[in-house]
Amino acid sequence: MYVLLLLGLINLNVVVLTDNITARFVKLEAEINSLKVKNTQMRNEIINLQGKSIQSCQLQQPGICGQCNCFDDFDLREKYYCDCQKLTPKRDCLAFYREGFKLSGIYTVTMNNMKTMPVYCDQVTDGGGWTVIQRRIGSDKYYFQRNWNDYKKGFGYLQHELYMGNENLHILTLQAMFPRGSQLRIDLTNWSESETAYAKYTSFQIGNEMTKFQIHAFGYSGNAGNDSLISRNGARFSTNDQNNQLKGTSRGWECSGGWWYYDTCAVSNLNSRYFMLGSNFWKGYPHRLHSIEMKVKRNI
Repeated sequence: MYVLLLLGLINLNVVVLTDNITARFVKLEAEINSLKVKNTQMRNEIINLQGKSIQSCQLQQPGICGQCNCFDDFDLREKYYCDCQKLTPKRDCLAFYREGFKLSGIYTVTMNNMKTMPVYCDQVTDGGGWTVIQRRIGSDKYYFQRNWNDYKKGFGYLQHELYMGNENLHILTLQAMFPRGSQLRIDLTNWSESETAYAKYTSFQIGNEMTKFQIHAFGYSGNAGNDSLISRNGARFSTNDQNNQLKGTSRGWECSGGWWYYDTCAVSNLNSRYFMLGSNFWKGYPHRLHSIEMKVKRNI
């Protein structure tokens, strides 16, 4: 009888042990299945994001870029941009606009056969035909604290933050001098992105390097407050490694960014660091700005 009892206890322990092992295996299997589900979900999310990146242009309405090519760019608000460089080059953005190309994007211009280069054309704002010469869109991603040569040649990306380069800007305004010269427009957005303003000049010209890219801007209008370039007329460009101001001792480095400084940095300084980015262009008082776009158009 004792033997039978002992065998019964042994069988009972074996059953209990087996049940515990089974329960652990069931729990472990459930955890593994849960991880598999999560892994599948993560993989699907990655594939979905990759698909969105690949298909950004495909998700737009057909012909969104007309005769131009559509390229994905998730750093842009629109998530894409139009590249029109396959079109026959023309004098400037205005020439493209007047021939019916009214999509904003990257075009190739000849600057009246003085120089051929790609530029970004704004074909929507204020009648279109504008060549974008400077753009900042809310970050220091492309770093505007640069030296003389960088500001001379230009930097950045045409669809993102950029500075066209003073050498190119001189040629662009030079080729438009006859018969009526160029106009300048500056579009500004505050940090809340809820309010915009603009400053416009009917006459705009940049000299060559011998003049230190001297600026001339006249005929102000707009809703951005005081004329902040009036005190800059005749000023020479300065950077952190070259001080060319007509008076005063401030340098490009002290003023934070390359610009046409005169005797102060406060009146206008659109290439400064972002935490300092301010200008009396905005409603007549110093103000930090979120985004800026400077553009030039030939007068006709």
